[in-house]
Amino acid sequence: GRSGELAPGRPRKWNLMGAIYCLLSVDWELDHGPWRAPGSTLDYGGALRGTPAFAELLDDLEIPCTWFVEASDQEARDLPRRLPEAVRGLLARGRDEVGLHIHWERAVPGQGVIYETGDRAWLGERLAEGAAGIAALGRKVESFRGGAFLRVAGLPCLLSQTGIRNDSTVLWRGCRPVRSDRRAARPTSK
Repeated sequence: GRSGELAPGRPRKWNLMGAIYCLLSVDWELDHGPWRAPGSTLDYGGALRGTPAFAELLDDLEIPCTWFVEASDQEARDLPRRLPEAVRGLLARGRDEVGLHIHWERAVPGQGVIYETGDRAWLGERLAEGAAGIAALGRKVESFRGGAFLRVAGLPCLLSQTGIRNDSTVLWRGCRPVRSDRRAARPTSK
């Protein structure tokens, strides 16, 4: 008989490899390292130049993608405000999803920019404002990815309060705690 059916006197057979699923996502954020244009401190050229070519490849292969768009209270890093037409272009891609991506960077007078992972009110505000910024351009946010591999205690609750259903923040085991000086610590050893 077919897989999963019982045949008299024979054990049930299961086809556990009937389909293979692959999830593809892109962090749509500030360029880093060799991708940054020489002399630039805030450069989105990789995202702006690379996205059309990558989107064309995805379309040719009929592969959906989740684009995690960076949002921030720093206007220069808030892509829904800085590059609204480019974000609308991602939102217009029918099979794709646009999710929220936050690096938890907070400007503190006298300290510069720190990683904030403990002030739940501030974290909730960042999530709500980021989700609202993307929604204002055309679609409700359902997925999230935290940046810098930082561990944020209570993140699932904060996401739920914002209406976000999916968290793609990389493996919690490998996430970094924030040191007492609020700079990201090195990845923990396994």
